[in-house]
Amino acid sequence: MGGIQRQRTPPPHLNERPADGRAPLGEHGQTIAPAAALWCNLLHLHGQDIYFDLAREFSFPIVNWHDRETPPSLSEAQTRFGGVVCGGVSQNTLVYRSPDEVRQEAAEALAQTGGRRFLLGT
Repeated sequence: MGGIQRQRTPPPHLNERPADGRAPLGEHGQTIAPAAALWCNLLHLHGQDIYFDLAREFSFPIVNWHDRETPPSLSEAQTRFGGVVCGGVSQNTLVYRSPDEVRQEAAEALAQTGGRRFLLGT
């Protein structure tokens, strides 16, 4: 990036503890900071009931979540996030199903995204 450094300081509202008791995302800023200057960072949002819309707050170029297990869909995510979405294949399909079923999920993901701003993943 030619010496350009991007700071990934979470906005103040990310330091508020969610009603369900999970750690606020702002507490994770120390983990994110060392990678801020790198050219290709991927944010993985793990689990169910993810904070998808907050992915924009961290300025990651790529966001990944288990789109086959929890919303949003890949196509919906592209309307809510300006970067690259990564997903499309279920972990279970990749490990336990046939190659044809993996290809089918990949084809569905390509159809949802038009193959733009998209990385195939789990």
